[in-house]
Amino acid sequence: MSPETGILSAHVGGETDDHNGDVKRGRFDVQRILVLTGMTAVLAVGLAEALLYRSRRTPHGGPTAATLSDAFSWLSGACLGLAIGGGAAALFVRRGSRLVSGLLVGVFAFFVGVLPYSWLTAPSDVSASDNLGWLVVVFIPAVMLVTLAAALGEFFRSGSHRRRRHGRA
Repeated sequence: MSPETGILSAHVGGETDDHNGDVKRGRFDVQRILVLTGMTAVLAVGLAEALLYRSRRTPHGGPTAATLSDAFSWLSGACLGLAIGGGAAALFVRRGSRLVSGLLVGVFAFFVGVLPYSWLTAPSDVSASDNLGWLVVVFIPAVMLVTLAAALGEFFRSGSHRRRRHGRA
């Protein structure tokens, strides 16, 4: 972190400034990353809980089917929320690598929102090692989807800059 500017520095790709096209290399938009991390954590937990609520109100063929449906719904909601947040971060950050920013937002939101939520709401008959195993199962597809969403966000954002630049010429 630079003491003068309060901006986290790293040697990663840069993006063009919205005003004059100058490239700002090696700086992350820390304030936006922090805000988007909080919003992404809330979105991931909210979607996981919403899909779990819907799953529990759906008729199932038996207890095994109900358990698998609940697990898939929770996993889908958490991954979808993290992916939406990672893609939004790639769209809204102004400095630093958009792909890395989106990935950071998704991973930080997992550790800030999804991990504590899963840990605090786990049933009493689930051991800590089982819950940790479940979180690893959630983390792997979440990181893949966040990476894809951040790449799409970066692509759409860079495409809008190209369209604006060509429109002015």
